[in-house]
Amino acid sequence: MKRKITVLISAAALAVAGVIPALSAGASGNGIPAKVSIAFLGGAPTDSFWTVVHNGVNVAAASIKSLGGSVQWYGFQNYNNFCPDAGTLTKTIEAAHPTVAVIPNWCPQTQTQYIKAMEAAGTIVVEDNNGATWKQDGAINYVGEDNTSVGLKAGTTFIKDGYKNVVCVNSLPGTITAEQVCSGLKTNVTKGGGKYTELDLPSSAHDNPSSVEAAVKGYLLAHTAVTGVMTIGPQDADAAAAGISSAGLTSKVGLGSWDLSTNILNRIIAGKQLFTIDQEPYLQGFYGIMVGFQYAKYGVIPSAVIPTGPNVVNASNAKLTLAGAALNLR
Repeated sequence: MKRKITVLISAAALAVAGVIPALSAGASGNGIPAKVSIAFLGGAPTDSFWTVVHNGVNVAAASIKSLGGSVQWYGFQNYNNFCPDAGTLTKTIEAAHPTVAVIPNWCPQTQTQYIKAMEAAGTIVVEDNNGATWKQDGAINYVGEDNTSVGLKAGTTFIKDGYKNVVCVNSLPGTITAEQVCSGLKTNVTKGGGKYTELDLPSSAHDNPSSVEAAVKGYLLAHTAVTGVMTIGPQDADAAAAGISSAGLTSKVGLGSWDLSTNILNRIIAGKQLFTIDQEPYLQGFYGIMVGFQYAKYGVIPSAVIPTGPNVVNASNAKLTLAGAALNLR
């Protein structure tokens, strides 16, 4: 963990100095702009993943303030109407005319038109967290991980550890992010000779642990052959763990999840969760801001996307990441 923090600070220093190799001229062709306003689209305040992203955003915002950079966070209140609200928030950002917008395009059907509109008006777009369409959208770069790869790694892990009947609990149906994770899981579970099913829940369940707990418990009691459960977020993982426990199946059913929390890591260490896939949300927030700012201010940009995962965390390395998670850095 100390080594990772050192590397991060070094990268931040390079970015602020404006020495990342240039790919092409940015928005500063007529001279370096004095001010760069950045809009960042994130999740709900109750979502621990986005708390960590927000921490990365705040550190980056503090680093660029003296250079004329400012950051405005736009977030969900809840996930009751995820895709419609994603579209409304993206439209709000478009209407604000920021210099840079850092946006995950989770729902192209409601977001893409506003992303295209803001680009047409001169806003620079960086996509983060979900990179399925970043090139088609016209974004200058992507910071995050490949969602399908998350599912592929999860599927491989389940099969390797002997859990061959796996259900993907999808509490954000209709989003590219969740659909690709579950699709990747299906690919490698079935490729490994296992059986795959999907439990789709309404998006309101993603912010409602009791709903996920009840759904997982009910599903497992009705489908007794299932031996593995995959969730797509820390809160869902906590709820699924409670549902598995309430069903009396903790010793039989292996739990896998996406993203980190201290609860997840403690369960892994205690042998009550099999693994999680870490996508390092702190870096998504930090580098999302930095990439956009550097391009708008100096016309410099990394020559490739910035991957922040996926990384498997299990019993072999969970203790190494616990301190970072407690500081909301992992």
